[in-house]
Amino acid sequence: MGEESTLRATDDTLVARSLAELSELAGIVAVPIDTHVQRWGGGLPQYAVGHLDPVTRVRSALPPGPAVCGARCDGVGIPAVIGSAHRAAAEVARAE
Repeated sequence: MGEESTLRATDDTLVARSLAELSELAGIVAVPIDTHVQRWGGGLPQYAVGHLDPVTRVRSALPPGPAVCGARCDGVGIPAVIGSAHRAAAEVARAE
């Protein structure tokens, strides 16, 4: 959250950081044959500390029936979003 300097780093810098971390964490020091940096600016939400508090307040304020779900609420990535949707669907079904 809020690491704009990392987002602005050059591809070469990001590759070098990744290789240094891989070496430190896993002891892997091999030089890659090729690298590719894929940037998805704004593609995933970055949660601030305490982001669950407003989500909880919104959910608590809803009457029975509607539900909120998605990456903004319950976590990024397809599995997290699917889980969020299943929980929301179950809430809606219970309210009927």
